[in-house]
Amino acid sequence: MIVWKNSPDFHPVSYPERVKCWKKCSAAALIESRRCGGITVTTCHLPPPETIPVPGKIVFLADFHFQDTPIWRRRLSDVESALAELRPELLLLGGDAVADAVDLPALSELLRSLSRHASNAFAVPGNWEQTKYWLSRDFWRDLYRDCGFTWLDNRMIRCGSCCITGVEDLRGEPRLPGPPPPKTCNILLSHRPDTVVQLDQKDALKDYSLILCGHLHGGQVRLPILGPLAGHSLYGRKLDSGLYRRRSSDGQSGPCMIITSGLGELSFPFRFNCPREIVAVDHDRT
Repeated sequence: MIVWKNSPDFHPVSYPERVKCWKKCSAAALIESRRCGGITVTTCHLPPPETIPVPGKIVFLADFHFQDTPIWRRRLSDVESALAELRPELLLLGGDAVADAVDLPALSELLRSLSRHASNAFAVPGNWEQTKYWLSRDFWRDLYRDCGFTWLDNRMIRCGSCCITGVEDLRGEPRLPGPPPPKTCNILLSHRPDTVVQLDQKDALKDYSLILCGHLHGGQVRLPILGPLAGHSLYGRKLDSGLYRRRSSDGQSGPCMIITSGLGELSFPFRFNCPREIVAVDHDRT
């Protein structure tokens, strides 16, 4: 297992005993993938929480690292085509929306083109947004609000049949704003899974049914059988991408966590055996 301790993403907080509670699910029946242009739409069919109303389709996007170039505009067109077909009730963004500060002028156009596909849209900061110290929280909150998104930086919002909590990235000060309401479909939105592990103490996550993360890009380079070469995580390749379930010490099932491989790149401008991905979540009541 590789941990890049010299990476700027490294954070000194580590809870190896907690990460062992998260087990990757191998049930292929729960996951369906299909191509939509240059991206992959991964649909997770999850059983709904018992006796709790659940929202319609949820779509989660992360790690655009968008650049105002022809190739990225084609990718955005593919994403919009997928969203038009999926028709999500909830659209959730997991941070790292643009590649560099010079791409900020294109961010408003990007966000507006996405938010028009859903009646309810929410976003959290990634490590990219969190480290732009010259841009205030109010800047991000106002920008996303003007483009149809609710900005969740350690905030909880009730939305129809569910409650959505969004936390800051580890480069900020992530914290849960309070316990989520009972008998509600509670969703936790976090840029990276390492943040979830940090917050996972004293049953703090037991009332969440779904957790959505990104950041790791699936490793970008994935070898057959071996998987990703490395991961920008305290836990190496342990939480690289896919569907995970938390197991408590008494064997009871906890929340599901989905880690997307995202849409953009980090450090080097290509992927191998690691599709650009958007995630759709269906709660199948059978």
